[in-house]
Amino acid sequence: MELVSSEKRLQKLINKATFKHCTSYNDNLNAAELENKIIKFDKPIYVGFAVLDISKTLMYDYHFNVMKKHYGDNIKLMNTDTDSLVYHINTKDFYGNLTNNPNLLDRMDTSDLPKDHPCHIAEQPNHTHSFWQERRKSRSLGIRQDVVKNHMTYNDQKVFVWCRGDGFQ
Repeated sequence: MELVSSEKRLQKLINKATFKHCTSYNDNLNAAELENKIIKFDKPIYVGFAVLDISKTLMYDYHFNVMKKHYGDNIKLMNTDTDSLVYHINTKDFYGNLTNNPNLLDRMDTSDLPKDHPCHIAEQPNHTHSFWQERRKSRSLGIRQDVVKNHMTYNDQKVFVWCRGDGFQ
């Protein structure tokens, strides 16, 4: 609540998004009531929770009903995030597995593969639920980038990642 004696100040308060009500006492005195400026986020945001929950369900479905079902003991889930799964797969020909098993290929976005590749599909109809193969990126946290670029091999980086104490040894 703010007591206002200036017409210009009253107009500024009325134009604010938090303006609630104005009471006029006389020509020179008005009381402008504003809503609280501070928004208190003390309740869960249900939409965000639902989206993450649906995402988790889709990821579990893909892992257990597609990948684990196809590869059995030859697959190991190495790392997971909200929207990604990192696998170690023991197979002679991953792309051969994709071409021979439509259930695997249907869930993969292979549009970034070369056009003459047997697994290349220009555009998946249900792109929102597709997985794709990310290219191997060299990234070693805690080591300067020039050292990684000029002095480390991929095997050095692999040893660093697996032995840094985050549970993967």
